[in-house]
Amino acid sequence: MKERLRMLVTVKAYPSISKRKGETVCVAGLRERGEGSFEWARLWPVPFRDMDIAGRFSTWQWVELDAQRTSSDQRPESWRPVIDSIVTREPVEPRAGWRDRLHFLEPVMLSSMCELRRKQEAAGTSLAAFRPREVFDVTAEPNDPWSAEHEAVASQTSLLMPDKRPLEWIPTRFKFHYSCGDVEAGCRGHSQTVVDWGLLQLYRNSKRNHGPAKAEGDVIQIAGPTKDTIFFVGNQHQARRGWMVIGMAYPPVRSEGESDQLRLELL
Repeated sequence: MKERLRMLVTVKAYPSISKRKGETVCVAGLRERGEGSFEWARLWPVPFRDMDIAGRFSTWQWVELDAQRTSSDQRPESWRPVIDSIVTREPVEPRAGWRDRLHFLEPVMLSSMCELRRKQEAAGTSLAAFRPREVFDVTAEPNDPWSAEHEAVASQTSLLMPDKRPLEWIPTRFKFHYSCGDVEAGCRGHSQTVVDWGLLQLYRNSKRNHGPAKAEGDVIQIAGPTKDTIFFVGNQHQARRGWMVIGMAYPPVRSEGESDQLRLELL
């Protein structure tokens, strides 16, 4: 049964390729549940680069759409979208140190990756946001090349978007190595691949303009000490213990007074 969703998009993962679904994007965000409450929702498959321009949306933009549950993906946050029902609404701008965006995000954030794992074991939770305590390393390693079949899918033209460029294979896989400081779990750290579209687009642009070494350096600096880094983490449908950083947010670091004021406003 279809439902009408109103959702604040916070995540768009880099497009993936499959022989069955073609080029698709995983989208995630906060679904409005009424009376100021929100819960996480995942939309898949979204053929984003084949969609009409009027239906395309940015992260931190409200959308409304029809969607339904599917027996093939029973993760509690997952929905199959009706693409031609998408209506784009107002964006939430990053003004005042991200105050407006954090107004929606802070109340649903978890304390750590370890807490997310506990929730996954208890209730099947497969999507969340939290602040890593410390990102102590970012590594770059060779990515697996596409097969000939995947190359063919990536090069397919679009009826709606005749100027669509072939999807670019990213030769480097980035991993964040971080601790979440969960004393209860005795956290020893986490290592997760990053598939955030914005981050990988940064890599592509920097590589094109400055070369691969500079591009890798730009990615490594993105979670630096001047940013209040937030990870959006999700697991994989067929590998529930396989977690990835599917999206990132980088609000500016707030002073202690600003943080206290924001917490009071969210009470």
